[in-house]
Amino acid sequence: MSKRSLLSSRSARRLYLPAGVVLLLIILFFGRTVDVLSVIQRPLSALGTSIYEDVFYFLTAGSILPSELEVLIGQRDAYMVDQTELELLRDENNALMELLGFLERANYSTVSANITGRSIGPDSNRFLIDRGEEDGIHEGQAVVVGEGFIIGKVLSTGPYTSTVTVLSDPDMALAVSILNETRTIGIVEGGMGNLLTMSFVPEEERIEVNDIVVTSGLDESVPSGLLVGVINAIVVDDQTPFQEAVVEPVADAHRYSQVLVILTDTL
Repeated sequence: MSKRSLLSSRSARRLYLPAGVVLLLIILFFGRTVDVLSVIQRPLSALGTSIYEDVFYFLTAGSILPSELEVLIGQRDAYMVDQTELELLRDENNALMELLGFLERANYSTVSANITGRSIGPDSNRFLIDRGEEDGIHEGQAVVVGEGFIIGKVLSTGPYTSTVTVLSDPDMALAVSILNETRTIGIVEGGMGNLLTMSFVPEEERIEVNDIVVTSGLDESVPSGLLVGVINAIVVDDQTPFQEAVVEPVADAHRYSQVLVILTDTL
């Protein structure tokens, strides 16, 4: 490859990144994010690979000037920033689309909120959101993600922020129902890592692994039918007339940065 060709190639690539960023901003401003993300990613990925190959070529050839290396490193860094932002936009867009799908099916009034802080430890599993009493949020309301998966309840509120207790928190208790023949009702509690426990299920109740668990509606501020998780184990104690179901939540609260709070006055 001639020096002129290499310089021409590098000059062209200097134009690609600003043009790509402008195109991405225009598309995001006018919508259609879902349709074009994959189209944008391909040229960005190709450009990143090309920059890397140029750097590798010059280094192995031993002919790169300090100024040329600085330019190539700058292009690489800009590409990495663009790629990171694109991935974050993709994740955020997918989460929003799931929440919109839930809202279209459910007849609830909700408030969207961002998670601004987390408290995770052996004795607590909670997070803070940027919505509070001024937005209609009150203690005990359900907090959901995705297609209506409940991940916790509002523990306390301030004017503009609220604390949410995650289902796996040791102090959490949620009224649920198993989608079996008899619609067995009970309470799931946290305290088993990421798993939940449904205790004191009468031994005559027929429950099985993979049975689906949903909210029962017996919590005053939590509607029925929100998906909680699935039973992944059943513990039988011959010394008592009860059995215990171990429930795996369908949604991991740690994976989300945006949530919906279902407002009580619509239930």
